Amino acid sequence: MAKKILMLCSSPRKNGNTNMLAGWVAAAAEEAGAKVEVVDVTKLKLKSAGCTACMGCQKRAKFECVIRDEVSTLVKRIPGFDAVVFATPVYFFGPNAQLKVVLDRMFSHIKIDMKTGNYTHVKGYPVIGLLATAGGDLNEGLNICKMTFKTLAEFTGKKFETLLVPLAPGNPAELLKREDVRKKAIKLGRKLAGKQRA
Repeated sequence: MAKKILMLCSSPRKNGNTNMLAGWVAAAAEEAGAKVEVVDVTKLKLKSAGCTACMGCQKRAKFECVIRDEVSTLVKRIPGFDAVVFATPVYFFGPNAQLKVVLDRMFSHIKIDMKTGNYTHVKGYPVIGLLATAGGDLNEGLNICKMTFKTLAEFTGKKFETLLVPLAPGNPAELLKREDVRKKAIKLGRKLAGKQRA
């Protein structure tokens, strides 16, 4: 059965480094037989700027955000996929603002017992992936960004896959010359599709 992959692209630059990287991964996964849905999260209509800490999601039996907008609709659909891949540029030591809105609303995917601290999490999407590009090196924002998603994967019991691109060029056309990056993207896409090991 074909793997279902959801790719959340957050770069406001349509033809930027991050979207190019995501395109390579998505194309390789599809070529390997996966069904890939790409969502440009920069175009989602928001009712609020982000999670409002209303705790409404904790008061319901369902693992759903109570703010009704396009972000909550997206977040509700995530458990139906075999993998969710977050694609983000790193501007200032973490995922960009457009993706953080979605990430914070994923708080609705867990239920916490405030008396005991015990929690349960929604079933589904056994793999969390991260694609991230940055003008700096790995020791700066990229590794900090990676830790956010690695922690999310560990906290929710998911497998974690990642591809980080440091020293991404200011001109995205230059990334086309980075054959090493393209090969890694293709390899990851095939792995997400279940066709090869990384």
